[in-house]
Amino acid sequence: MARSIGLSLLFGTAVIVGGWNLYSWMAGRPPAPVTGNDVTYICLETKEVIEGPLEPVPAVNPATGRRTLVLAMYSNTSKEWVPAPSEEVLRKNRQMLAQDDGKAPLSFAPPEEPEDSE
Repeated sequence: MARSIGLSLLFGTAVIVGGWNLYSWMAGRPPAPVTGNDVTYICLETKEVIEGPLEPVPAVNPATGRRTLVLAMYSNTSKEWVPAPSEEVLRKNRQMLAQDDGKAPLSFAPPEEPEDSE
């Protein structure tokens, strides 16, 4: 009796976990964002935008070999990547940059393109 209850619980747990995995796979949820590993840099000389691991700035530009990479932010007004302001300025303007309505002057990523549905 105890053995059949144990097997039933084990089988029930396996079905629940399998169902959850199937649901997660079918829902097609995007992967969790990478936190702190990759950041966007902009070269002060060439204005080239580069994604790379977090390093002390100015970081070395792999194309030129010089320390010309600084952290970049996306400007919603000019629609391009620009050098990020200092950490002190970002800290003071934290509330303004936290706007999710797309009206913040700077953001850490460009706005998502709307998908065309035909």
